[in-house]
Formats: sequence, structure tokens, C-alpha cells
Amino acid sequence: MVSFRYHVVPWHLVFLGILLNIFSAVLTNGMIDEKNQQIAAIESESERMNQRINELWQQVQQSERKRELFLQLYGTSSDIEALPEALRDYLLALLEQYRLSDQPLMLDLHAVMKLFNHYQTPLRDQIDTVWLEMMDKKEPLGAIHQEVSNVRSLALFLQ
Repeated sequence: MVSFRYHVVPWHLVFLGILLNIFSAVLTNGMIDEKNQQIAAIESESERMNQRINELWQQVQQSERKRELFLQLYGTSSDIEALPEALRDYLLALLEQYRLSDQPLMLDLHAVMKLFNHYQTPLRDQIDTVWLEMMDKKEPLGAIHQEVSNVRSLALFLQ
């Protein structure tokens, strides 16, 4: 019978341990960097979308302030023709910005409120759409963070 006897030199074990430690550090670091890049890309896109939502919301708020101005002026004089000409021209120019069709501009209160509503509705719809897209993009973040945590745990185990 042939007996094989291995003679292991202690520094071989130390060297193997160091190699495995370096390998695990490089491997897990690369994986963590890749996941962190994914997280950064998602967060950057999310920030861009959030900025778009803020811009749209500012447009809605501006139109609301102009609506309030019109209501205040309309409340002081129910006859728009009784207002000074400069003020009447300003109101007409203001309303012209929010007109979406070529129909003649009417200055009765109901028509003006309808004009502001028609302007704001697509803006609010865009806000909803962008927000939902942002939530869809952010959905995988939890799983990616969990993967990073798992890889870190693996790295600790291998080291």
C-alpha cells in the first residue's frame, strides 16, 4: 500500500489565506461598486424627475396666483369694462397666456375659471405621470440595497 503524506508548510497556509482574502476583497469590492453605481444612477434619475415635478408644480402655483388676482379684481368690479383700460389690458394679456384654443376670449367669471382649469389639468396629469414613473424607477432600490448588504456579509465571511 502506498501512503501519501502531505507535508504542509505553515507559510503555505498563510499565503493561501492572504490570497483568498485579497480575492474576496477584490471580488466583493467590484460587486459593491457596481451596485452603488446602479443606486447612484437611479437616484440621479429620480432627482431629475423630482425637479421636473417641482417645475410643473411651480407653473400650477403661478396660474393659481393669477387666478386669485383675477378673482380679486373681478370681485371689486363685476363689470370688467368698468376697470381702468390698463388693468383691463393686463387681464386680457394674462388670460391670453392660458388660452389653449383660438376661440374668442370671454371675460365672464365662469369662462375664466374654466380657462385656468383647462390650463392646469394637463400640468397636474404630467405631475402624476412623472411621479408614478419616479416611483417605478425607485422600486428596485430596496432589492439593490439588500444585495449590497448580502455582498458585504459575504466579504466579511470570506475574510
